[in-house]
Amino acid sequence: MSNKIACVVDIGSGKISAIIGERGLSETFLIHGSSDVEYSGYMNGKFLNEEELSEVIRDAIFKAQNNCGLNVDSVFVGVPAEFTYCKTISQELSLEKNRKISKEHIDKLHSLCKEQMDYSNHTFVNISPICYHLNDSKKCIDPIGEIANKIKGTFGVIVAENSFFEIINKALSDMGITKVEYISSALAEALYLLDPETRDSGAILIDVGFISSSVAIVKGEALVHLCSFSMGGGHITGDLCQCLEITYEDAEKLKRKAVINHEADESDRYDISQNGGETPISVSAQLTNNIILARIEAISTLISKCLKAYTPENQNYLPMFLTGGGLCYLRGGKDALSKQLDSNIEMLAPKIPQMNRPHYSSSLGLLDVALQNKKEESIFKNIKKKLVNLWGKK
Repeated sequence: MSNKIACVVDIGSGKISAIIGERGLSETFLIHGSSDVEYSGYMNGKFLNEEELSEVIRDAIFKAQNNCGLNVDSVFVGVPAEFTYCKTISQELSLEKNRKISKEHIDKLHSLCKEQMDYSNHTFVNISPICYHLNDSKKCIDPIGEIANKIKGTFGVIVAENSFFEIINKALSDMGITKVEYISSALAEALYLLDPETRDSGAILIDVGFISSSVAIVKGEALVHLCSFSMGGGHITGDLCQCLEITYEDAEKLKRKAVINHEADESDRYDISQNGGETPISVSAQLTNNIILARIEAISTLISKCLKAYTPENQNYLPMFLTGGGLCYLRGGKDALSKQLDSNIEMLAPKIPQMNRPHYSSSLGLLDVALQNKKEESIFKNIKKKLVNLWGKK
């Protein structure tokens, strides 16, 4: 596979997605192959059926390969928020005299951050800068090339339990794939959806998924707070199924048809067609809307708890954004959540033709970061090759 092409595996709470693509014009993507495979998912940081993972991941990658005729030999895997922990760490590095800040200095700060954290049961996923300060005063986002005798960095550090990597590595090694890089799905999504100016000021990104949802507070190039809970759009479908005594498939249709920002009266009905051309099911619009709104209220309560766990002075002024497939496709879902949280919420989705849907946010965010990593790796290899040729070494 070309070094300009990347394969990402997005482990959602209802399906596993694989995308093979490369960078297109104007920072868009050229998607060569993609696939979605439903599976049991996860709750509370645990897979509900570990035995099926290898087969589902294999199916997702094989289907994406078959779409484009490419063979995948390396993958980037997104680590879901439910399996990760986020912490903010500051470290400083004193230099003997004024020097030009290099990548080696930044790498040293990263190493100091790792040394500060004692996580024997966890593995580092991402270390990203919130901001840097030079000589105890000058603030900057990218210090490389600046002159200073001291550099202090504040970083968002994301780690995940070792058991997660063991499970996924085994699934991929069974396919013969041994080159695997891991990326925080929440961080990749935030970096992709939010512009640098918004991130620099700080923002809240809420991803409501099928079974799992996350709340990320973004600052600079990092997450300063990450919280997740096992509740999402699938629970709304389950409520409709149980309360109205209809099949799960019919409940999903009903959820898509409901208009919850419309105040229905007792005579209003939702009619949904059944498979096989049977007589449509007619249910109370008022009861349906109340069932959905009750679950959205429960979701908003958990979001509020996530936000209360992080309490800087300006938190109430941070802009709030919503993505993911759990609520964004509910007509009136965003407005209902805004009302519950007493905050204006903007819906975000990728700005990619044919993939400009909120449920693609995580997958395309991972692809964006993966391609950036491959580009940086290629630049490093080219520099190393030139130096080897210059020195006359093999």
